[in-house]
Amino acid sequence: MNLYRNLTAPYVDQETGLHCSATTDVHIYVNNGLSNRRSNEDEKAAIQNQVRRCARLQRRGRATPIAAQRTLHNRAIAHDFYGKAAPWEFRVYLSYALTFGRTTVDSPTNYCDSIAKLGIDCSGFVNAYLIATGRVAESRNITDYARNRARATFAEVRPLDLLIWQQSDASASRHIAIVENK
Repeated sequence: MNLYRNLTAPYVDQETGLHCSATTDVHIYVNNGLSNRRSNEDEKAAIQNQVRRCARLQRRGRATPIAAQRTLHNRAIAHDFYGKAAPWEFRVYLSYALTFGRTTVDSPTNYCDSIAKLGIDCSGFVNAYLIATGRVAESRNITDYARNRARATFAEVRPLDLLIWQQSDASASRHIAIVENK
């Protein structure tokens, strides 16, 4: 969780052209299945449109305030809005939001919490934890890690096992956590 605290994101101040940075915390639980926990899709679209615009200008050899890596960054932005972002993806998003004036250096946390409604959900957190601790590669996910780790009884549960709560019909997972200690 500490990787989501005091995230510092670089950005370019549009008035001065100076390279600056701002700091925020990611501490909201996002779950796009719950209406009061949904991120702001309009804000996501606005940022992605600005990333596309920068990428087009770059291809034409024009200067842009920030280097846009459209495919990689649009994926990172989507992860931010669906509760699946790794800390580096929050930095990418915040860099764009600051550079494009969607927020100010004085209020990035309020912007993330109240306007963009960014956060992380349980599977996003577990996946980021597994990546950060080297248990899965960045290109992999929880499913790969969980293979062959099923336990028949509670007594078999080990540290770093996943606990998955499902609906009674087992059609969909509802919550996931990782065992730290037993």
